[in-house]
Amino acid sequence: MQKPFLRLTAGRLSGRLLAIGGTAGALLLGGGLMLATPAGAAGTTTTASVSPSTVTVGSPVTYSANVTGGSGGTVTFTIGSQTLCPPAALVGTHASCTSSSATVGQHTVTASYSGNTNVSPSAGTTTLTVLPPVAGGYWLGAADGGVFSYGDAQFHGSAGNLNLNASIVGMAGTSDGGGYWLVGEDGGIFNYGNAGFFGSTGSMNLNAPVVGVAGTSNNAGYWLVAADGGVFNYGNAGFFGSTGSLNLNAPVVGIIPTSDNGGYWLVAADGGIFSYGDAMFHGSAGSLPLNQPVVGIAATPDNGGYWLGAADGGVFNYGDAPFRGSAGSLPLNAPVTGIAPSDGSGYYLVAVDGGVFTYGSAQFHGSAGNL
Repeated sequence: MQKPFLRLTAGRLSGRLLAIGGTAGALLLGGGLMLATPAGAAGTTTTASVSPSTVTVGSPVTYSANVTGGSGGTVTFTIGSQTLCPPAALVGTHASCTSSSATVGQHTVTASYSGNTNVSPSAGTTTLTVLPPVAGGYWLGAADGGVFSYGDAQFHGSAGNLNLNASIVGMAGTSDGGGYWLVGEDGGIFNYGNAGFFGSTGSMNLNAPVVGVAGTSNNAGYWLVAADGGVFNYGNAGFFGSTGSLNLNAPVVGIIPTSDNGGYWLVAADGGIFSYGDAMFHGSAGSLPLNQPVVGIAATPDNGGYWLGAADGGVFNYGDAPFRGSAGSLPLNAPVTGIAPSDGSGYYLVAVDGGVFTYGSAQFHGSAGNL
C-alpha cells in the first residue's frame, strides 16, 4: 500500500527580553520556554533543523542547531522529556548529533543551547514525523543461489552453500510472501518456506537453458520458460502454448502469468511479446531499434498492460501500465537484469550488482549494490 507523504515546515523560535532586574533577567521564547539569562550576557538565537524530516521508526535522524551569537557551550536535543542524544558541542555556530531513538508520531524537537557566563542560553524548535515501519519488501536472488531479503520480506533459506549443477537464473515468491522458488538454468527447482515442490527439468536434456520461473496465484504450481520459448508447467499451472517450435529473432528472457492463472506472456530479448491463454497482447518493442536488450517483463494486476525492462534501465509500457520513469539515462554501475511490479502504478528495476531502482509507488527497502 502506498504510504502518505507529509510535507513538514520547519518552525523557528525567536526571543525577546522581558525584564532585567537585580543580577539576572529572563528570556521568554516563542515556544513558551523560560531560560535564565546571566546578567550582562550577550543574547543568542538558536535555529533547529532535522534531516530527514520524515522517517520510518528506527531510521537515523541528524539533529542540527545554528546558534547566532553563541560561543562555546553545548546544545541538547529533546522531544518532551526524552533526550535524543548526548549534548553536542557547539563548534563555531553549529552543533549536531545523530540518533534513531525517536518514537512513532509527529514531534516537536527542541534544540536547547546552554550558553555560558558571556552569552545567554536560547532554544529553537522544529518538527519531526516518525512513521510506523513501512509495509512491503522484496528478495534479490543471486546466481550462486544466495538470497537477500529487504523490508518485510522474510528470509526462508537459500542455495548459497550448495554445489549447484547450474547457475540460478530466476526467482518467484509465493503470493503471501511465505516462501519462494529459485530455478537454475538446467531447470532445477529449489523451494523454501511455503513454496512447494511440484517438479523440475533438472534431469531432462533441454534444447535451451531455462531463463525464468513464475508461480500461480494460489502457490500450487509454477511455470518454467527456456530461452527457446519452451514452457514447462507443474502443479496446477496450465499449459497454454509456447514458442519452442518457432524460429525466434531473439531468445526468450522471461515469463509472467495473468492474475487468474489462465494465461501468460513470454518476452524476448528484442522486446517481442508472445501471449497465450487469456493473456492479451498490448504491444511490443519487437520493431524498435533498442539500445540494449530487454531483460524482463512485469504485468499490471488487472492484466490490462505490462512493462518491459531493458539492460540499460530503459522501460517500455503498454496497455494500462503507466510509465513512472526509467534508468535509461543514468550511468549504471552494472546492467539491469530484471523488472518487477509493486502494484498497478509502480515498478522496481534490479541490476546485476544488486542495485535497486524504484519508480511510482515502488518503495525502496535496501539493495545489495554496495556488497
